[in-house]
This record gives sequence, C-alpha cells and structure tokens, in this order.
Amino acid sequence: ELEPSNFGYYSETEHRIVLNSDILNNKTSREALETLCHEMYHCYQHRLVDLYLDVDEETSALMIFRSPRMYYREFAAYAGKDSEYLDYYMQYCEEDARKYAEMAANGYEWKIGE
Repeated sequence: ELEPSNFGYYSETEHRIVLNSDILNNKTSREALETLCHEMYHCYQHRLVDLYLDVDEETSALMIFRSPRMYYREFAAYAGKDSEYLDYYMQYCEEDARKYAEMAANGYEWKIGE
C-alpha cells in the first residue's frame, strides 16, 4: 500500500517496480499501463546512467550521453514525492518518463486494437 498520490515507483537498489494496488483495483487500465511504462522508463534511465559511468571521459562528453548525464545529476540529488511537487514534477528524468509512458501506452493500445 502506497500513499494515494503515489501510483508506483522503481527501486534501483532492489531492481523492481512497485505499483500501488489502488491503481490496479480502482483506476483505468490506461492509468495502470502508463504507470508501469513510466516506472519501466526509470529502470531504463538507470541503465543509461550505468553506461555513461562506464565509458571514458572523452566518450561520456558525446552528445549521445546528454540525457544520461542529466539523469545522473538528478538521481544524485533526486527530489522525491515528499519534496515540493514542482521540484519533483519538473525534473528532466520525470518529464522524460511521462513522455515515454504516454507514447508507449498509445503504442500498446494501437497494437491491441489491431
């Protein structure tokens, strides 16, 4: 059981996604799907950071590592859901996860409709 405003989270230390039972029992399937996709994207972001930290300095300066570099900085000083809402909501990693979740959920819905 999580706070009602917390639909789920990704735990990097445990390598697992936790979903609030409320979202599975009382929200739409679309909301549950978007939450799962959002948290899956956080897992992906952490894997990108791992890759960023594993390359040499010259390689890590490449434009391809722009997002992982920003994720790394944000994860180091992450404004969690207990922080001010806008501090949490406006983080680059959260914006990216929201965008991905919407796009992925649209894709899954389209595939299901086919």
